[in-house]
This record gives sequence, structure tokens and C-alpha cells, in this order.
Amino acid sequence: MGKMDEYLEALDDFLRPLKNSPCYESIRMSYLNPERFSYWVGWIERYAALDDALVLDFGCGSGGLLLALEARGARGIGVEVDRKLCDLAKMQCKSDIFFTDGKELPFPDEYFDVCMSIHVLEHVIDLELYIKELCRVLKPGCIGLIECPNRFYPIEAHTNLPILPIIPKKLTDTISRQAYGKISPGLEMKLRGLEHLPNYISYFKLKNLLSGVKILEFNPTQRFLAENGWTTAHENLFRAFALMFSKSHLVIFKKEK
Repeated sequence: MGKMDEYLEALDDFLRPLKNSPCYESIRMSYLNPERFSYWVGWIERYAALDDALVLDFGCGSGGLLLALEARGARGIGVEVDRKLCDLAKMQCKSDIFFTDGKELPFPDEYFDVCMSIHVLEHVIDLELYIKELCRVLKPGCIGLIECPNRFYPIEAHTNLPILPIIPKKLTDTISRQAYGKISPGLEMKLRGLEHLPNYISYFKLKNLLSGVKILEFNPTQRFLAENGWTTAHENLFRAFALMFSKSHLVIFKKEK
């Protein structure tokens, strides 16, 4: 059995609980398309050279971002709290992968040239500790990138269900539990998945969490316009809308010396 065959077998085993989900195939394909992570790598390259840079992926999943970083010549290091995802990442990446509890990182202060976190914050319970650790291991003068779903965007990013991010989390969980057994299996599976998302983060919350660093980009207006099929003719007019209502938060920051 080749290396790719082993990875596919392990991936199918990891995704088996979702086998009956209507979005199973799209989820599976997302694990087989590391090129999609080039989008975030491109944003980093606007501010930092990646060749031979030491880059942390804090919540690396199965290693897709690390593969994209390796292709740019970076020396990646991944951290993951899920043992099976950690094993998947080790199967396909050259980068070092660490299985941790997701709290204190096993690295010294000011260790990385770049720190990245792609759609991890919504899974984190202690946001302050997570951001503190991300910034602690970043070298002064270096760049970090965070992307996470926006609480004020009306469609939940993982399930495509409406309104849920805006509703208080406890109420969302109560509604979900009341619906179990009374709705389609596919919809019930989506609602059960929301139980593993402790945080929907607003612009104000994320800005407060990152108050100790210099913000270089926060929900770029041109991205917001492109998502909605609008032109750049009124970019300044839409700046406030981009900050508040972008589908996801994209923040690039610099740790000052």
C-alpha cells in the first residue's frame, strides 16, 4: 500500500461518523485539496518572506496549511489537539507535528517568524490564553494571521444554517437539543456538530483580544466586496460593513518590538 493509499484509508476512518451526512463528499474533498490554503499563504507573503521562515500552524488539523507552506520553502511546525488529525498530518507533511492539549505551547518565547491560525478560534474555550500563547511564541517585529467565522454574518460557516451565529450560544444549544429526533438526520448531524463550537466571535471581541499587537489588516474591504460581487468603486463607503459583516474575520497583525 502506497503512502497516499494509507492516508486515504486513515482519512476515511476519521470521517466515518459523517458518512451519512449530505455534505460528506464536500468535507472529504476539503481534506484532499491543500491548495486551498494557498489563499492564506498569499496574504502572509504580502508582509513576510516565507522561504526558510519558521512558521507555526496553531491548530493544524490534517496538515493542509503546512503543505502549502512547505511548497513556499517555509519550515512549518504544526500543533493539534485531536490525535487522529495529528496522525493524518504526520502522514502527509514533512513538518514537525505536536500533539498537545491546546493550552500552553511547547515552545520558548519569541521562537517563530510567522504564526497562523485558520478557523480554530471558534473551537477554543479559553480565547485569551490561546491568543496569549500565539503572541508569546512570535518573534518581535514578525507577522501573525488569524481567520475565524464572524458572529455577525447571518450564515453559520460550518453548517450553512441561518441565524445561529447571532443567537446566544446557550439558546442555540437548547434549540438544537429540542430538535433532535424531530428533523432530518442530515440536519440533526449539523446541529450536533455545533456543540463543538463554543465561540462565535464578533469584530469587537476579536479586536479586544488582539489589543496588544499592531493590526495590519482587519477584514480587508476588497475581500468583502469580492465575496458579495460588488465593485471597488465605493470601497471607503463599505469599510464599516467589511469590519462588521464579513463572512469570516481575517486579521494580519505584527508583534511590535
